[in-house]
Amino acid sequence: MCAAKQAPDAVAADGSVAAIVVGAGQGQRMGGMDKAFLPLLGRPLLAYAVDALEACPQVSEIALVVSAALVERCRQVVQAAEWQKVSAICAGGAVRAASVRAGLAAVKGAEWVLIHDAARPLLTPALVASGLAAAAGAVAAIAAVPLRDTVKRVRPDHTVVHTVDRSRLWAAQTPQIFRRATLAAAFRQAGAAADDYTDEGVLLERQGIEVRLFPGDPANIKVTVPADVEVAAALLTSRGRATEHGTLTTDDEPLATRVGTGYDIHRLAPGRRLVLGGVALEHPEGKGLAGHSDADVVTHAIMDALLGAAGLPDIGQLFPNTDPAYQGVSSLELLRTVADKVRTRGWRIQNLDATVVAEAPRLAAHLPAMGQALAAALTLSTSQINVKATSNEGVDAVGRGQAIAAQAVALLTRLDAPPPAGAERAVTGH
Repeated sequence: MCAAKQAPDAVAADGSVAAIVVGAGQGQRMGGMDKAFLPLLGRPLLAYAVDALEACPQVSEIALVVSAALVERCRQVVQAAEWQKVSAICAGGAVRAASVRAGLAAVKGAEWVLIHDAARPLLTPALVASGLAAAAGAVAAIAAVPLRDTVKRVRPDHTVVHTVDRSRLWAAQTPQIFRRATLAAAFRQAGAAADDYTDEGVLLERQGIEVRLFPGDPANIKVTVPADVEVAAALLTSRGRATEHGTLTTDDEPLATRVGTGYDIHRLAPGRRLVLGGVALEHPEGKGLAGHSDADVVTHAIMDALLGAAGLPDIGQLFPNTDPAYQGVSSLELLRTVADKVRTRGWRIQNLDATVVAEAPRLAAHLPAMGQALAAALTLSTSQINVKATSNEGVDAVGRGQAIAAQAVALLTRLDAPPPAGAERAVTGH
């Protein structure tokens, strides 16, 4: 099932190109982690491929295919990155063929489709242009690089049978470009057999359809095992720093670090849930914080601190209380969106410090749980988040028990700066 929005007008025109980014695999060699959202230099892995496709003038629309459990998470990433060409977010299947079929169903108006693996973050607009040029006058063209290593055929006990002549052997990559109608027909003809094919080029080859190769890029690696993450990060860093627009630059950034502050206050009201730092609590008088969302002042203060440090609009502008979409929403969901925006701007969250000011309830025992909930939402280590509590000793509305307030400070560093020890660890499945 796909969540779609209206595609650009150019999609329906002859010669239009739709890109399908496939990222529904479970990454067994990554310990079962969903690779599409694997953190790479502080951003989801699939973001780099989408950035490149957004920068391609030939590409009219982009369909993202992710695991069903992460469709909503993907939608948040798209909104935070403000990608303009993403026309559909689809739930993929257990095998590659099912995911590509889902993407094809979402881009029915395109004459050409470009299939790319979300796990290949080194895609460039130049490589896409080369592929489209190679596909002209044909029905299929796939990126590939000649094998550089000597290849051995071996027995089950790993003894060598013979050395393979590598002079005519190429390793296939993505992107792979096809006439949409031809690829769709090939899937129909193959039926269930398509589930066994490792890429779409094989699907056409088995049906006698000519597939062209065009020179790929040795740097266009596929992130398959944990060691590949470090290689991809090094390659991206060598190209320059990823900016908010997805372009790469080697210009000097005036500031290596930035600091932001945030403050929020909400009055207490009967009949409301009390949520602080993502943790539901019991107020001795049965009260909760009044507000359009869950009114979590701790999370709101942290969001404004992050947005301020990144030079972005505050939460009142991003999530206005006049928008029914945010009625009763969990502030942790909004925090994830804010974190994506900050990372898209090219910043890494180094640490957060927050203080909640309340007369009741007593909060000391709940502070560790708040830190854990916030760390999970931000995909940070709990060592990077500190939450403290104090009271106003009877002074003002907070001191009289009529409201609860919070303030926060956020420290950001550029994505190309080294992360702190223990940071950016996978703490949840988000």
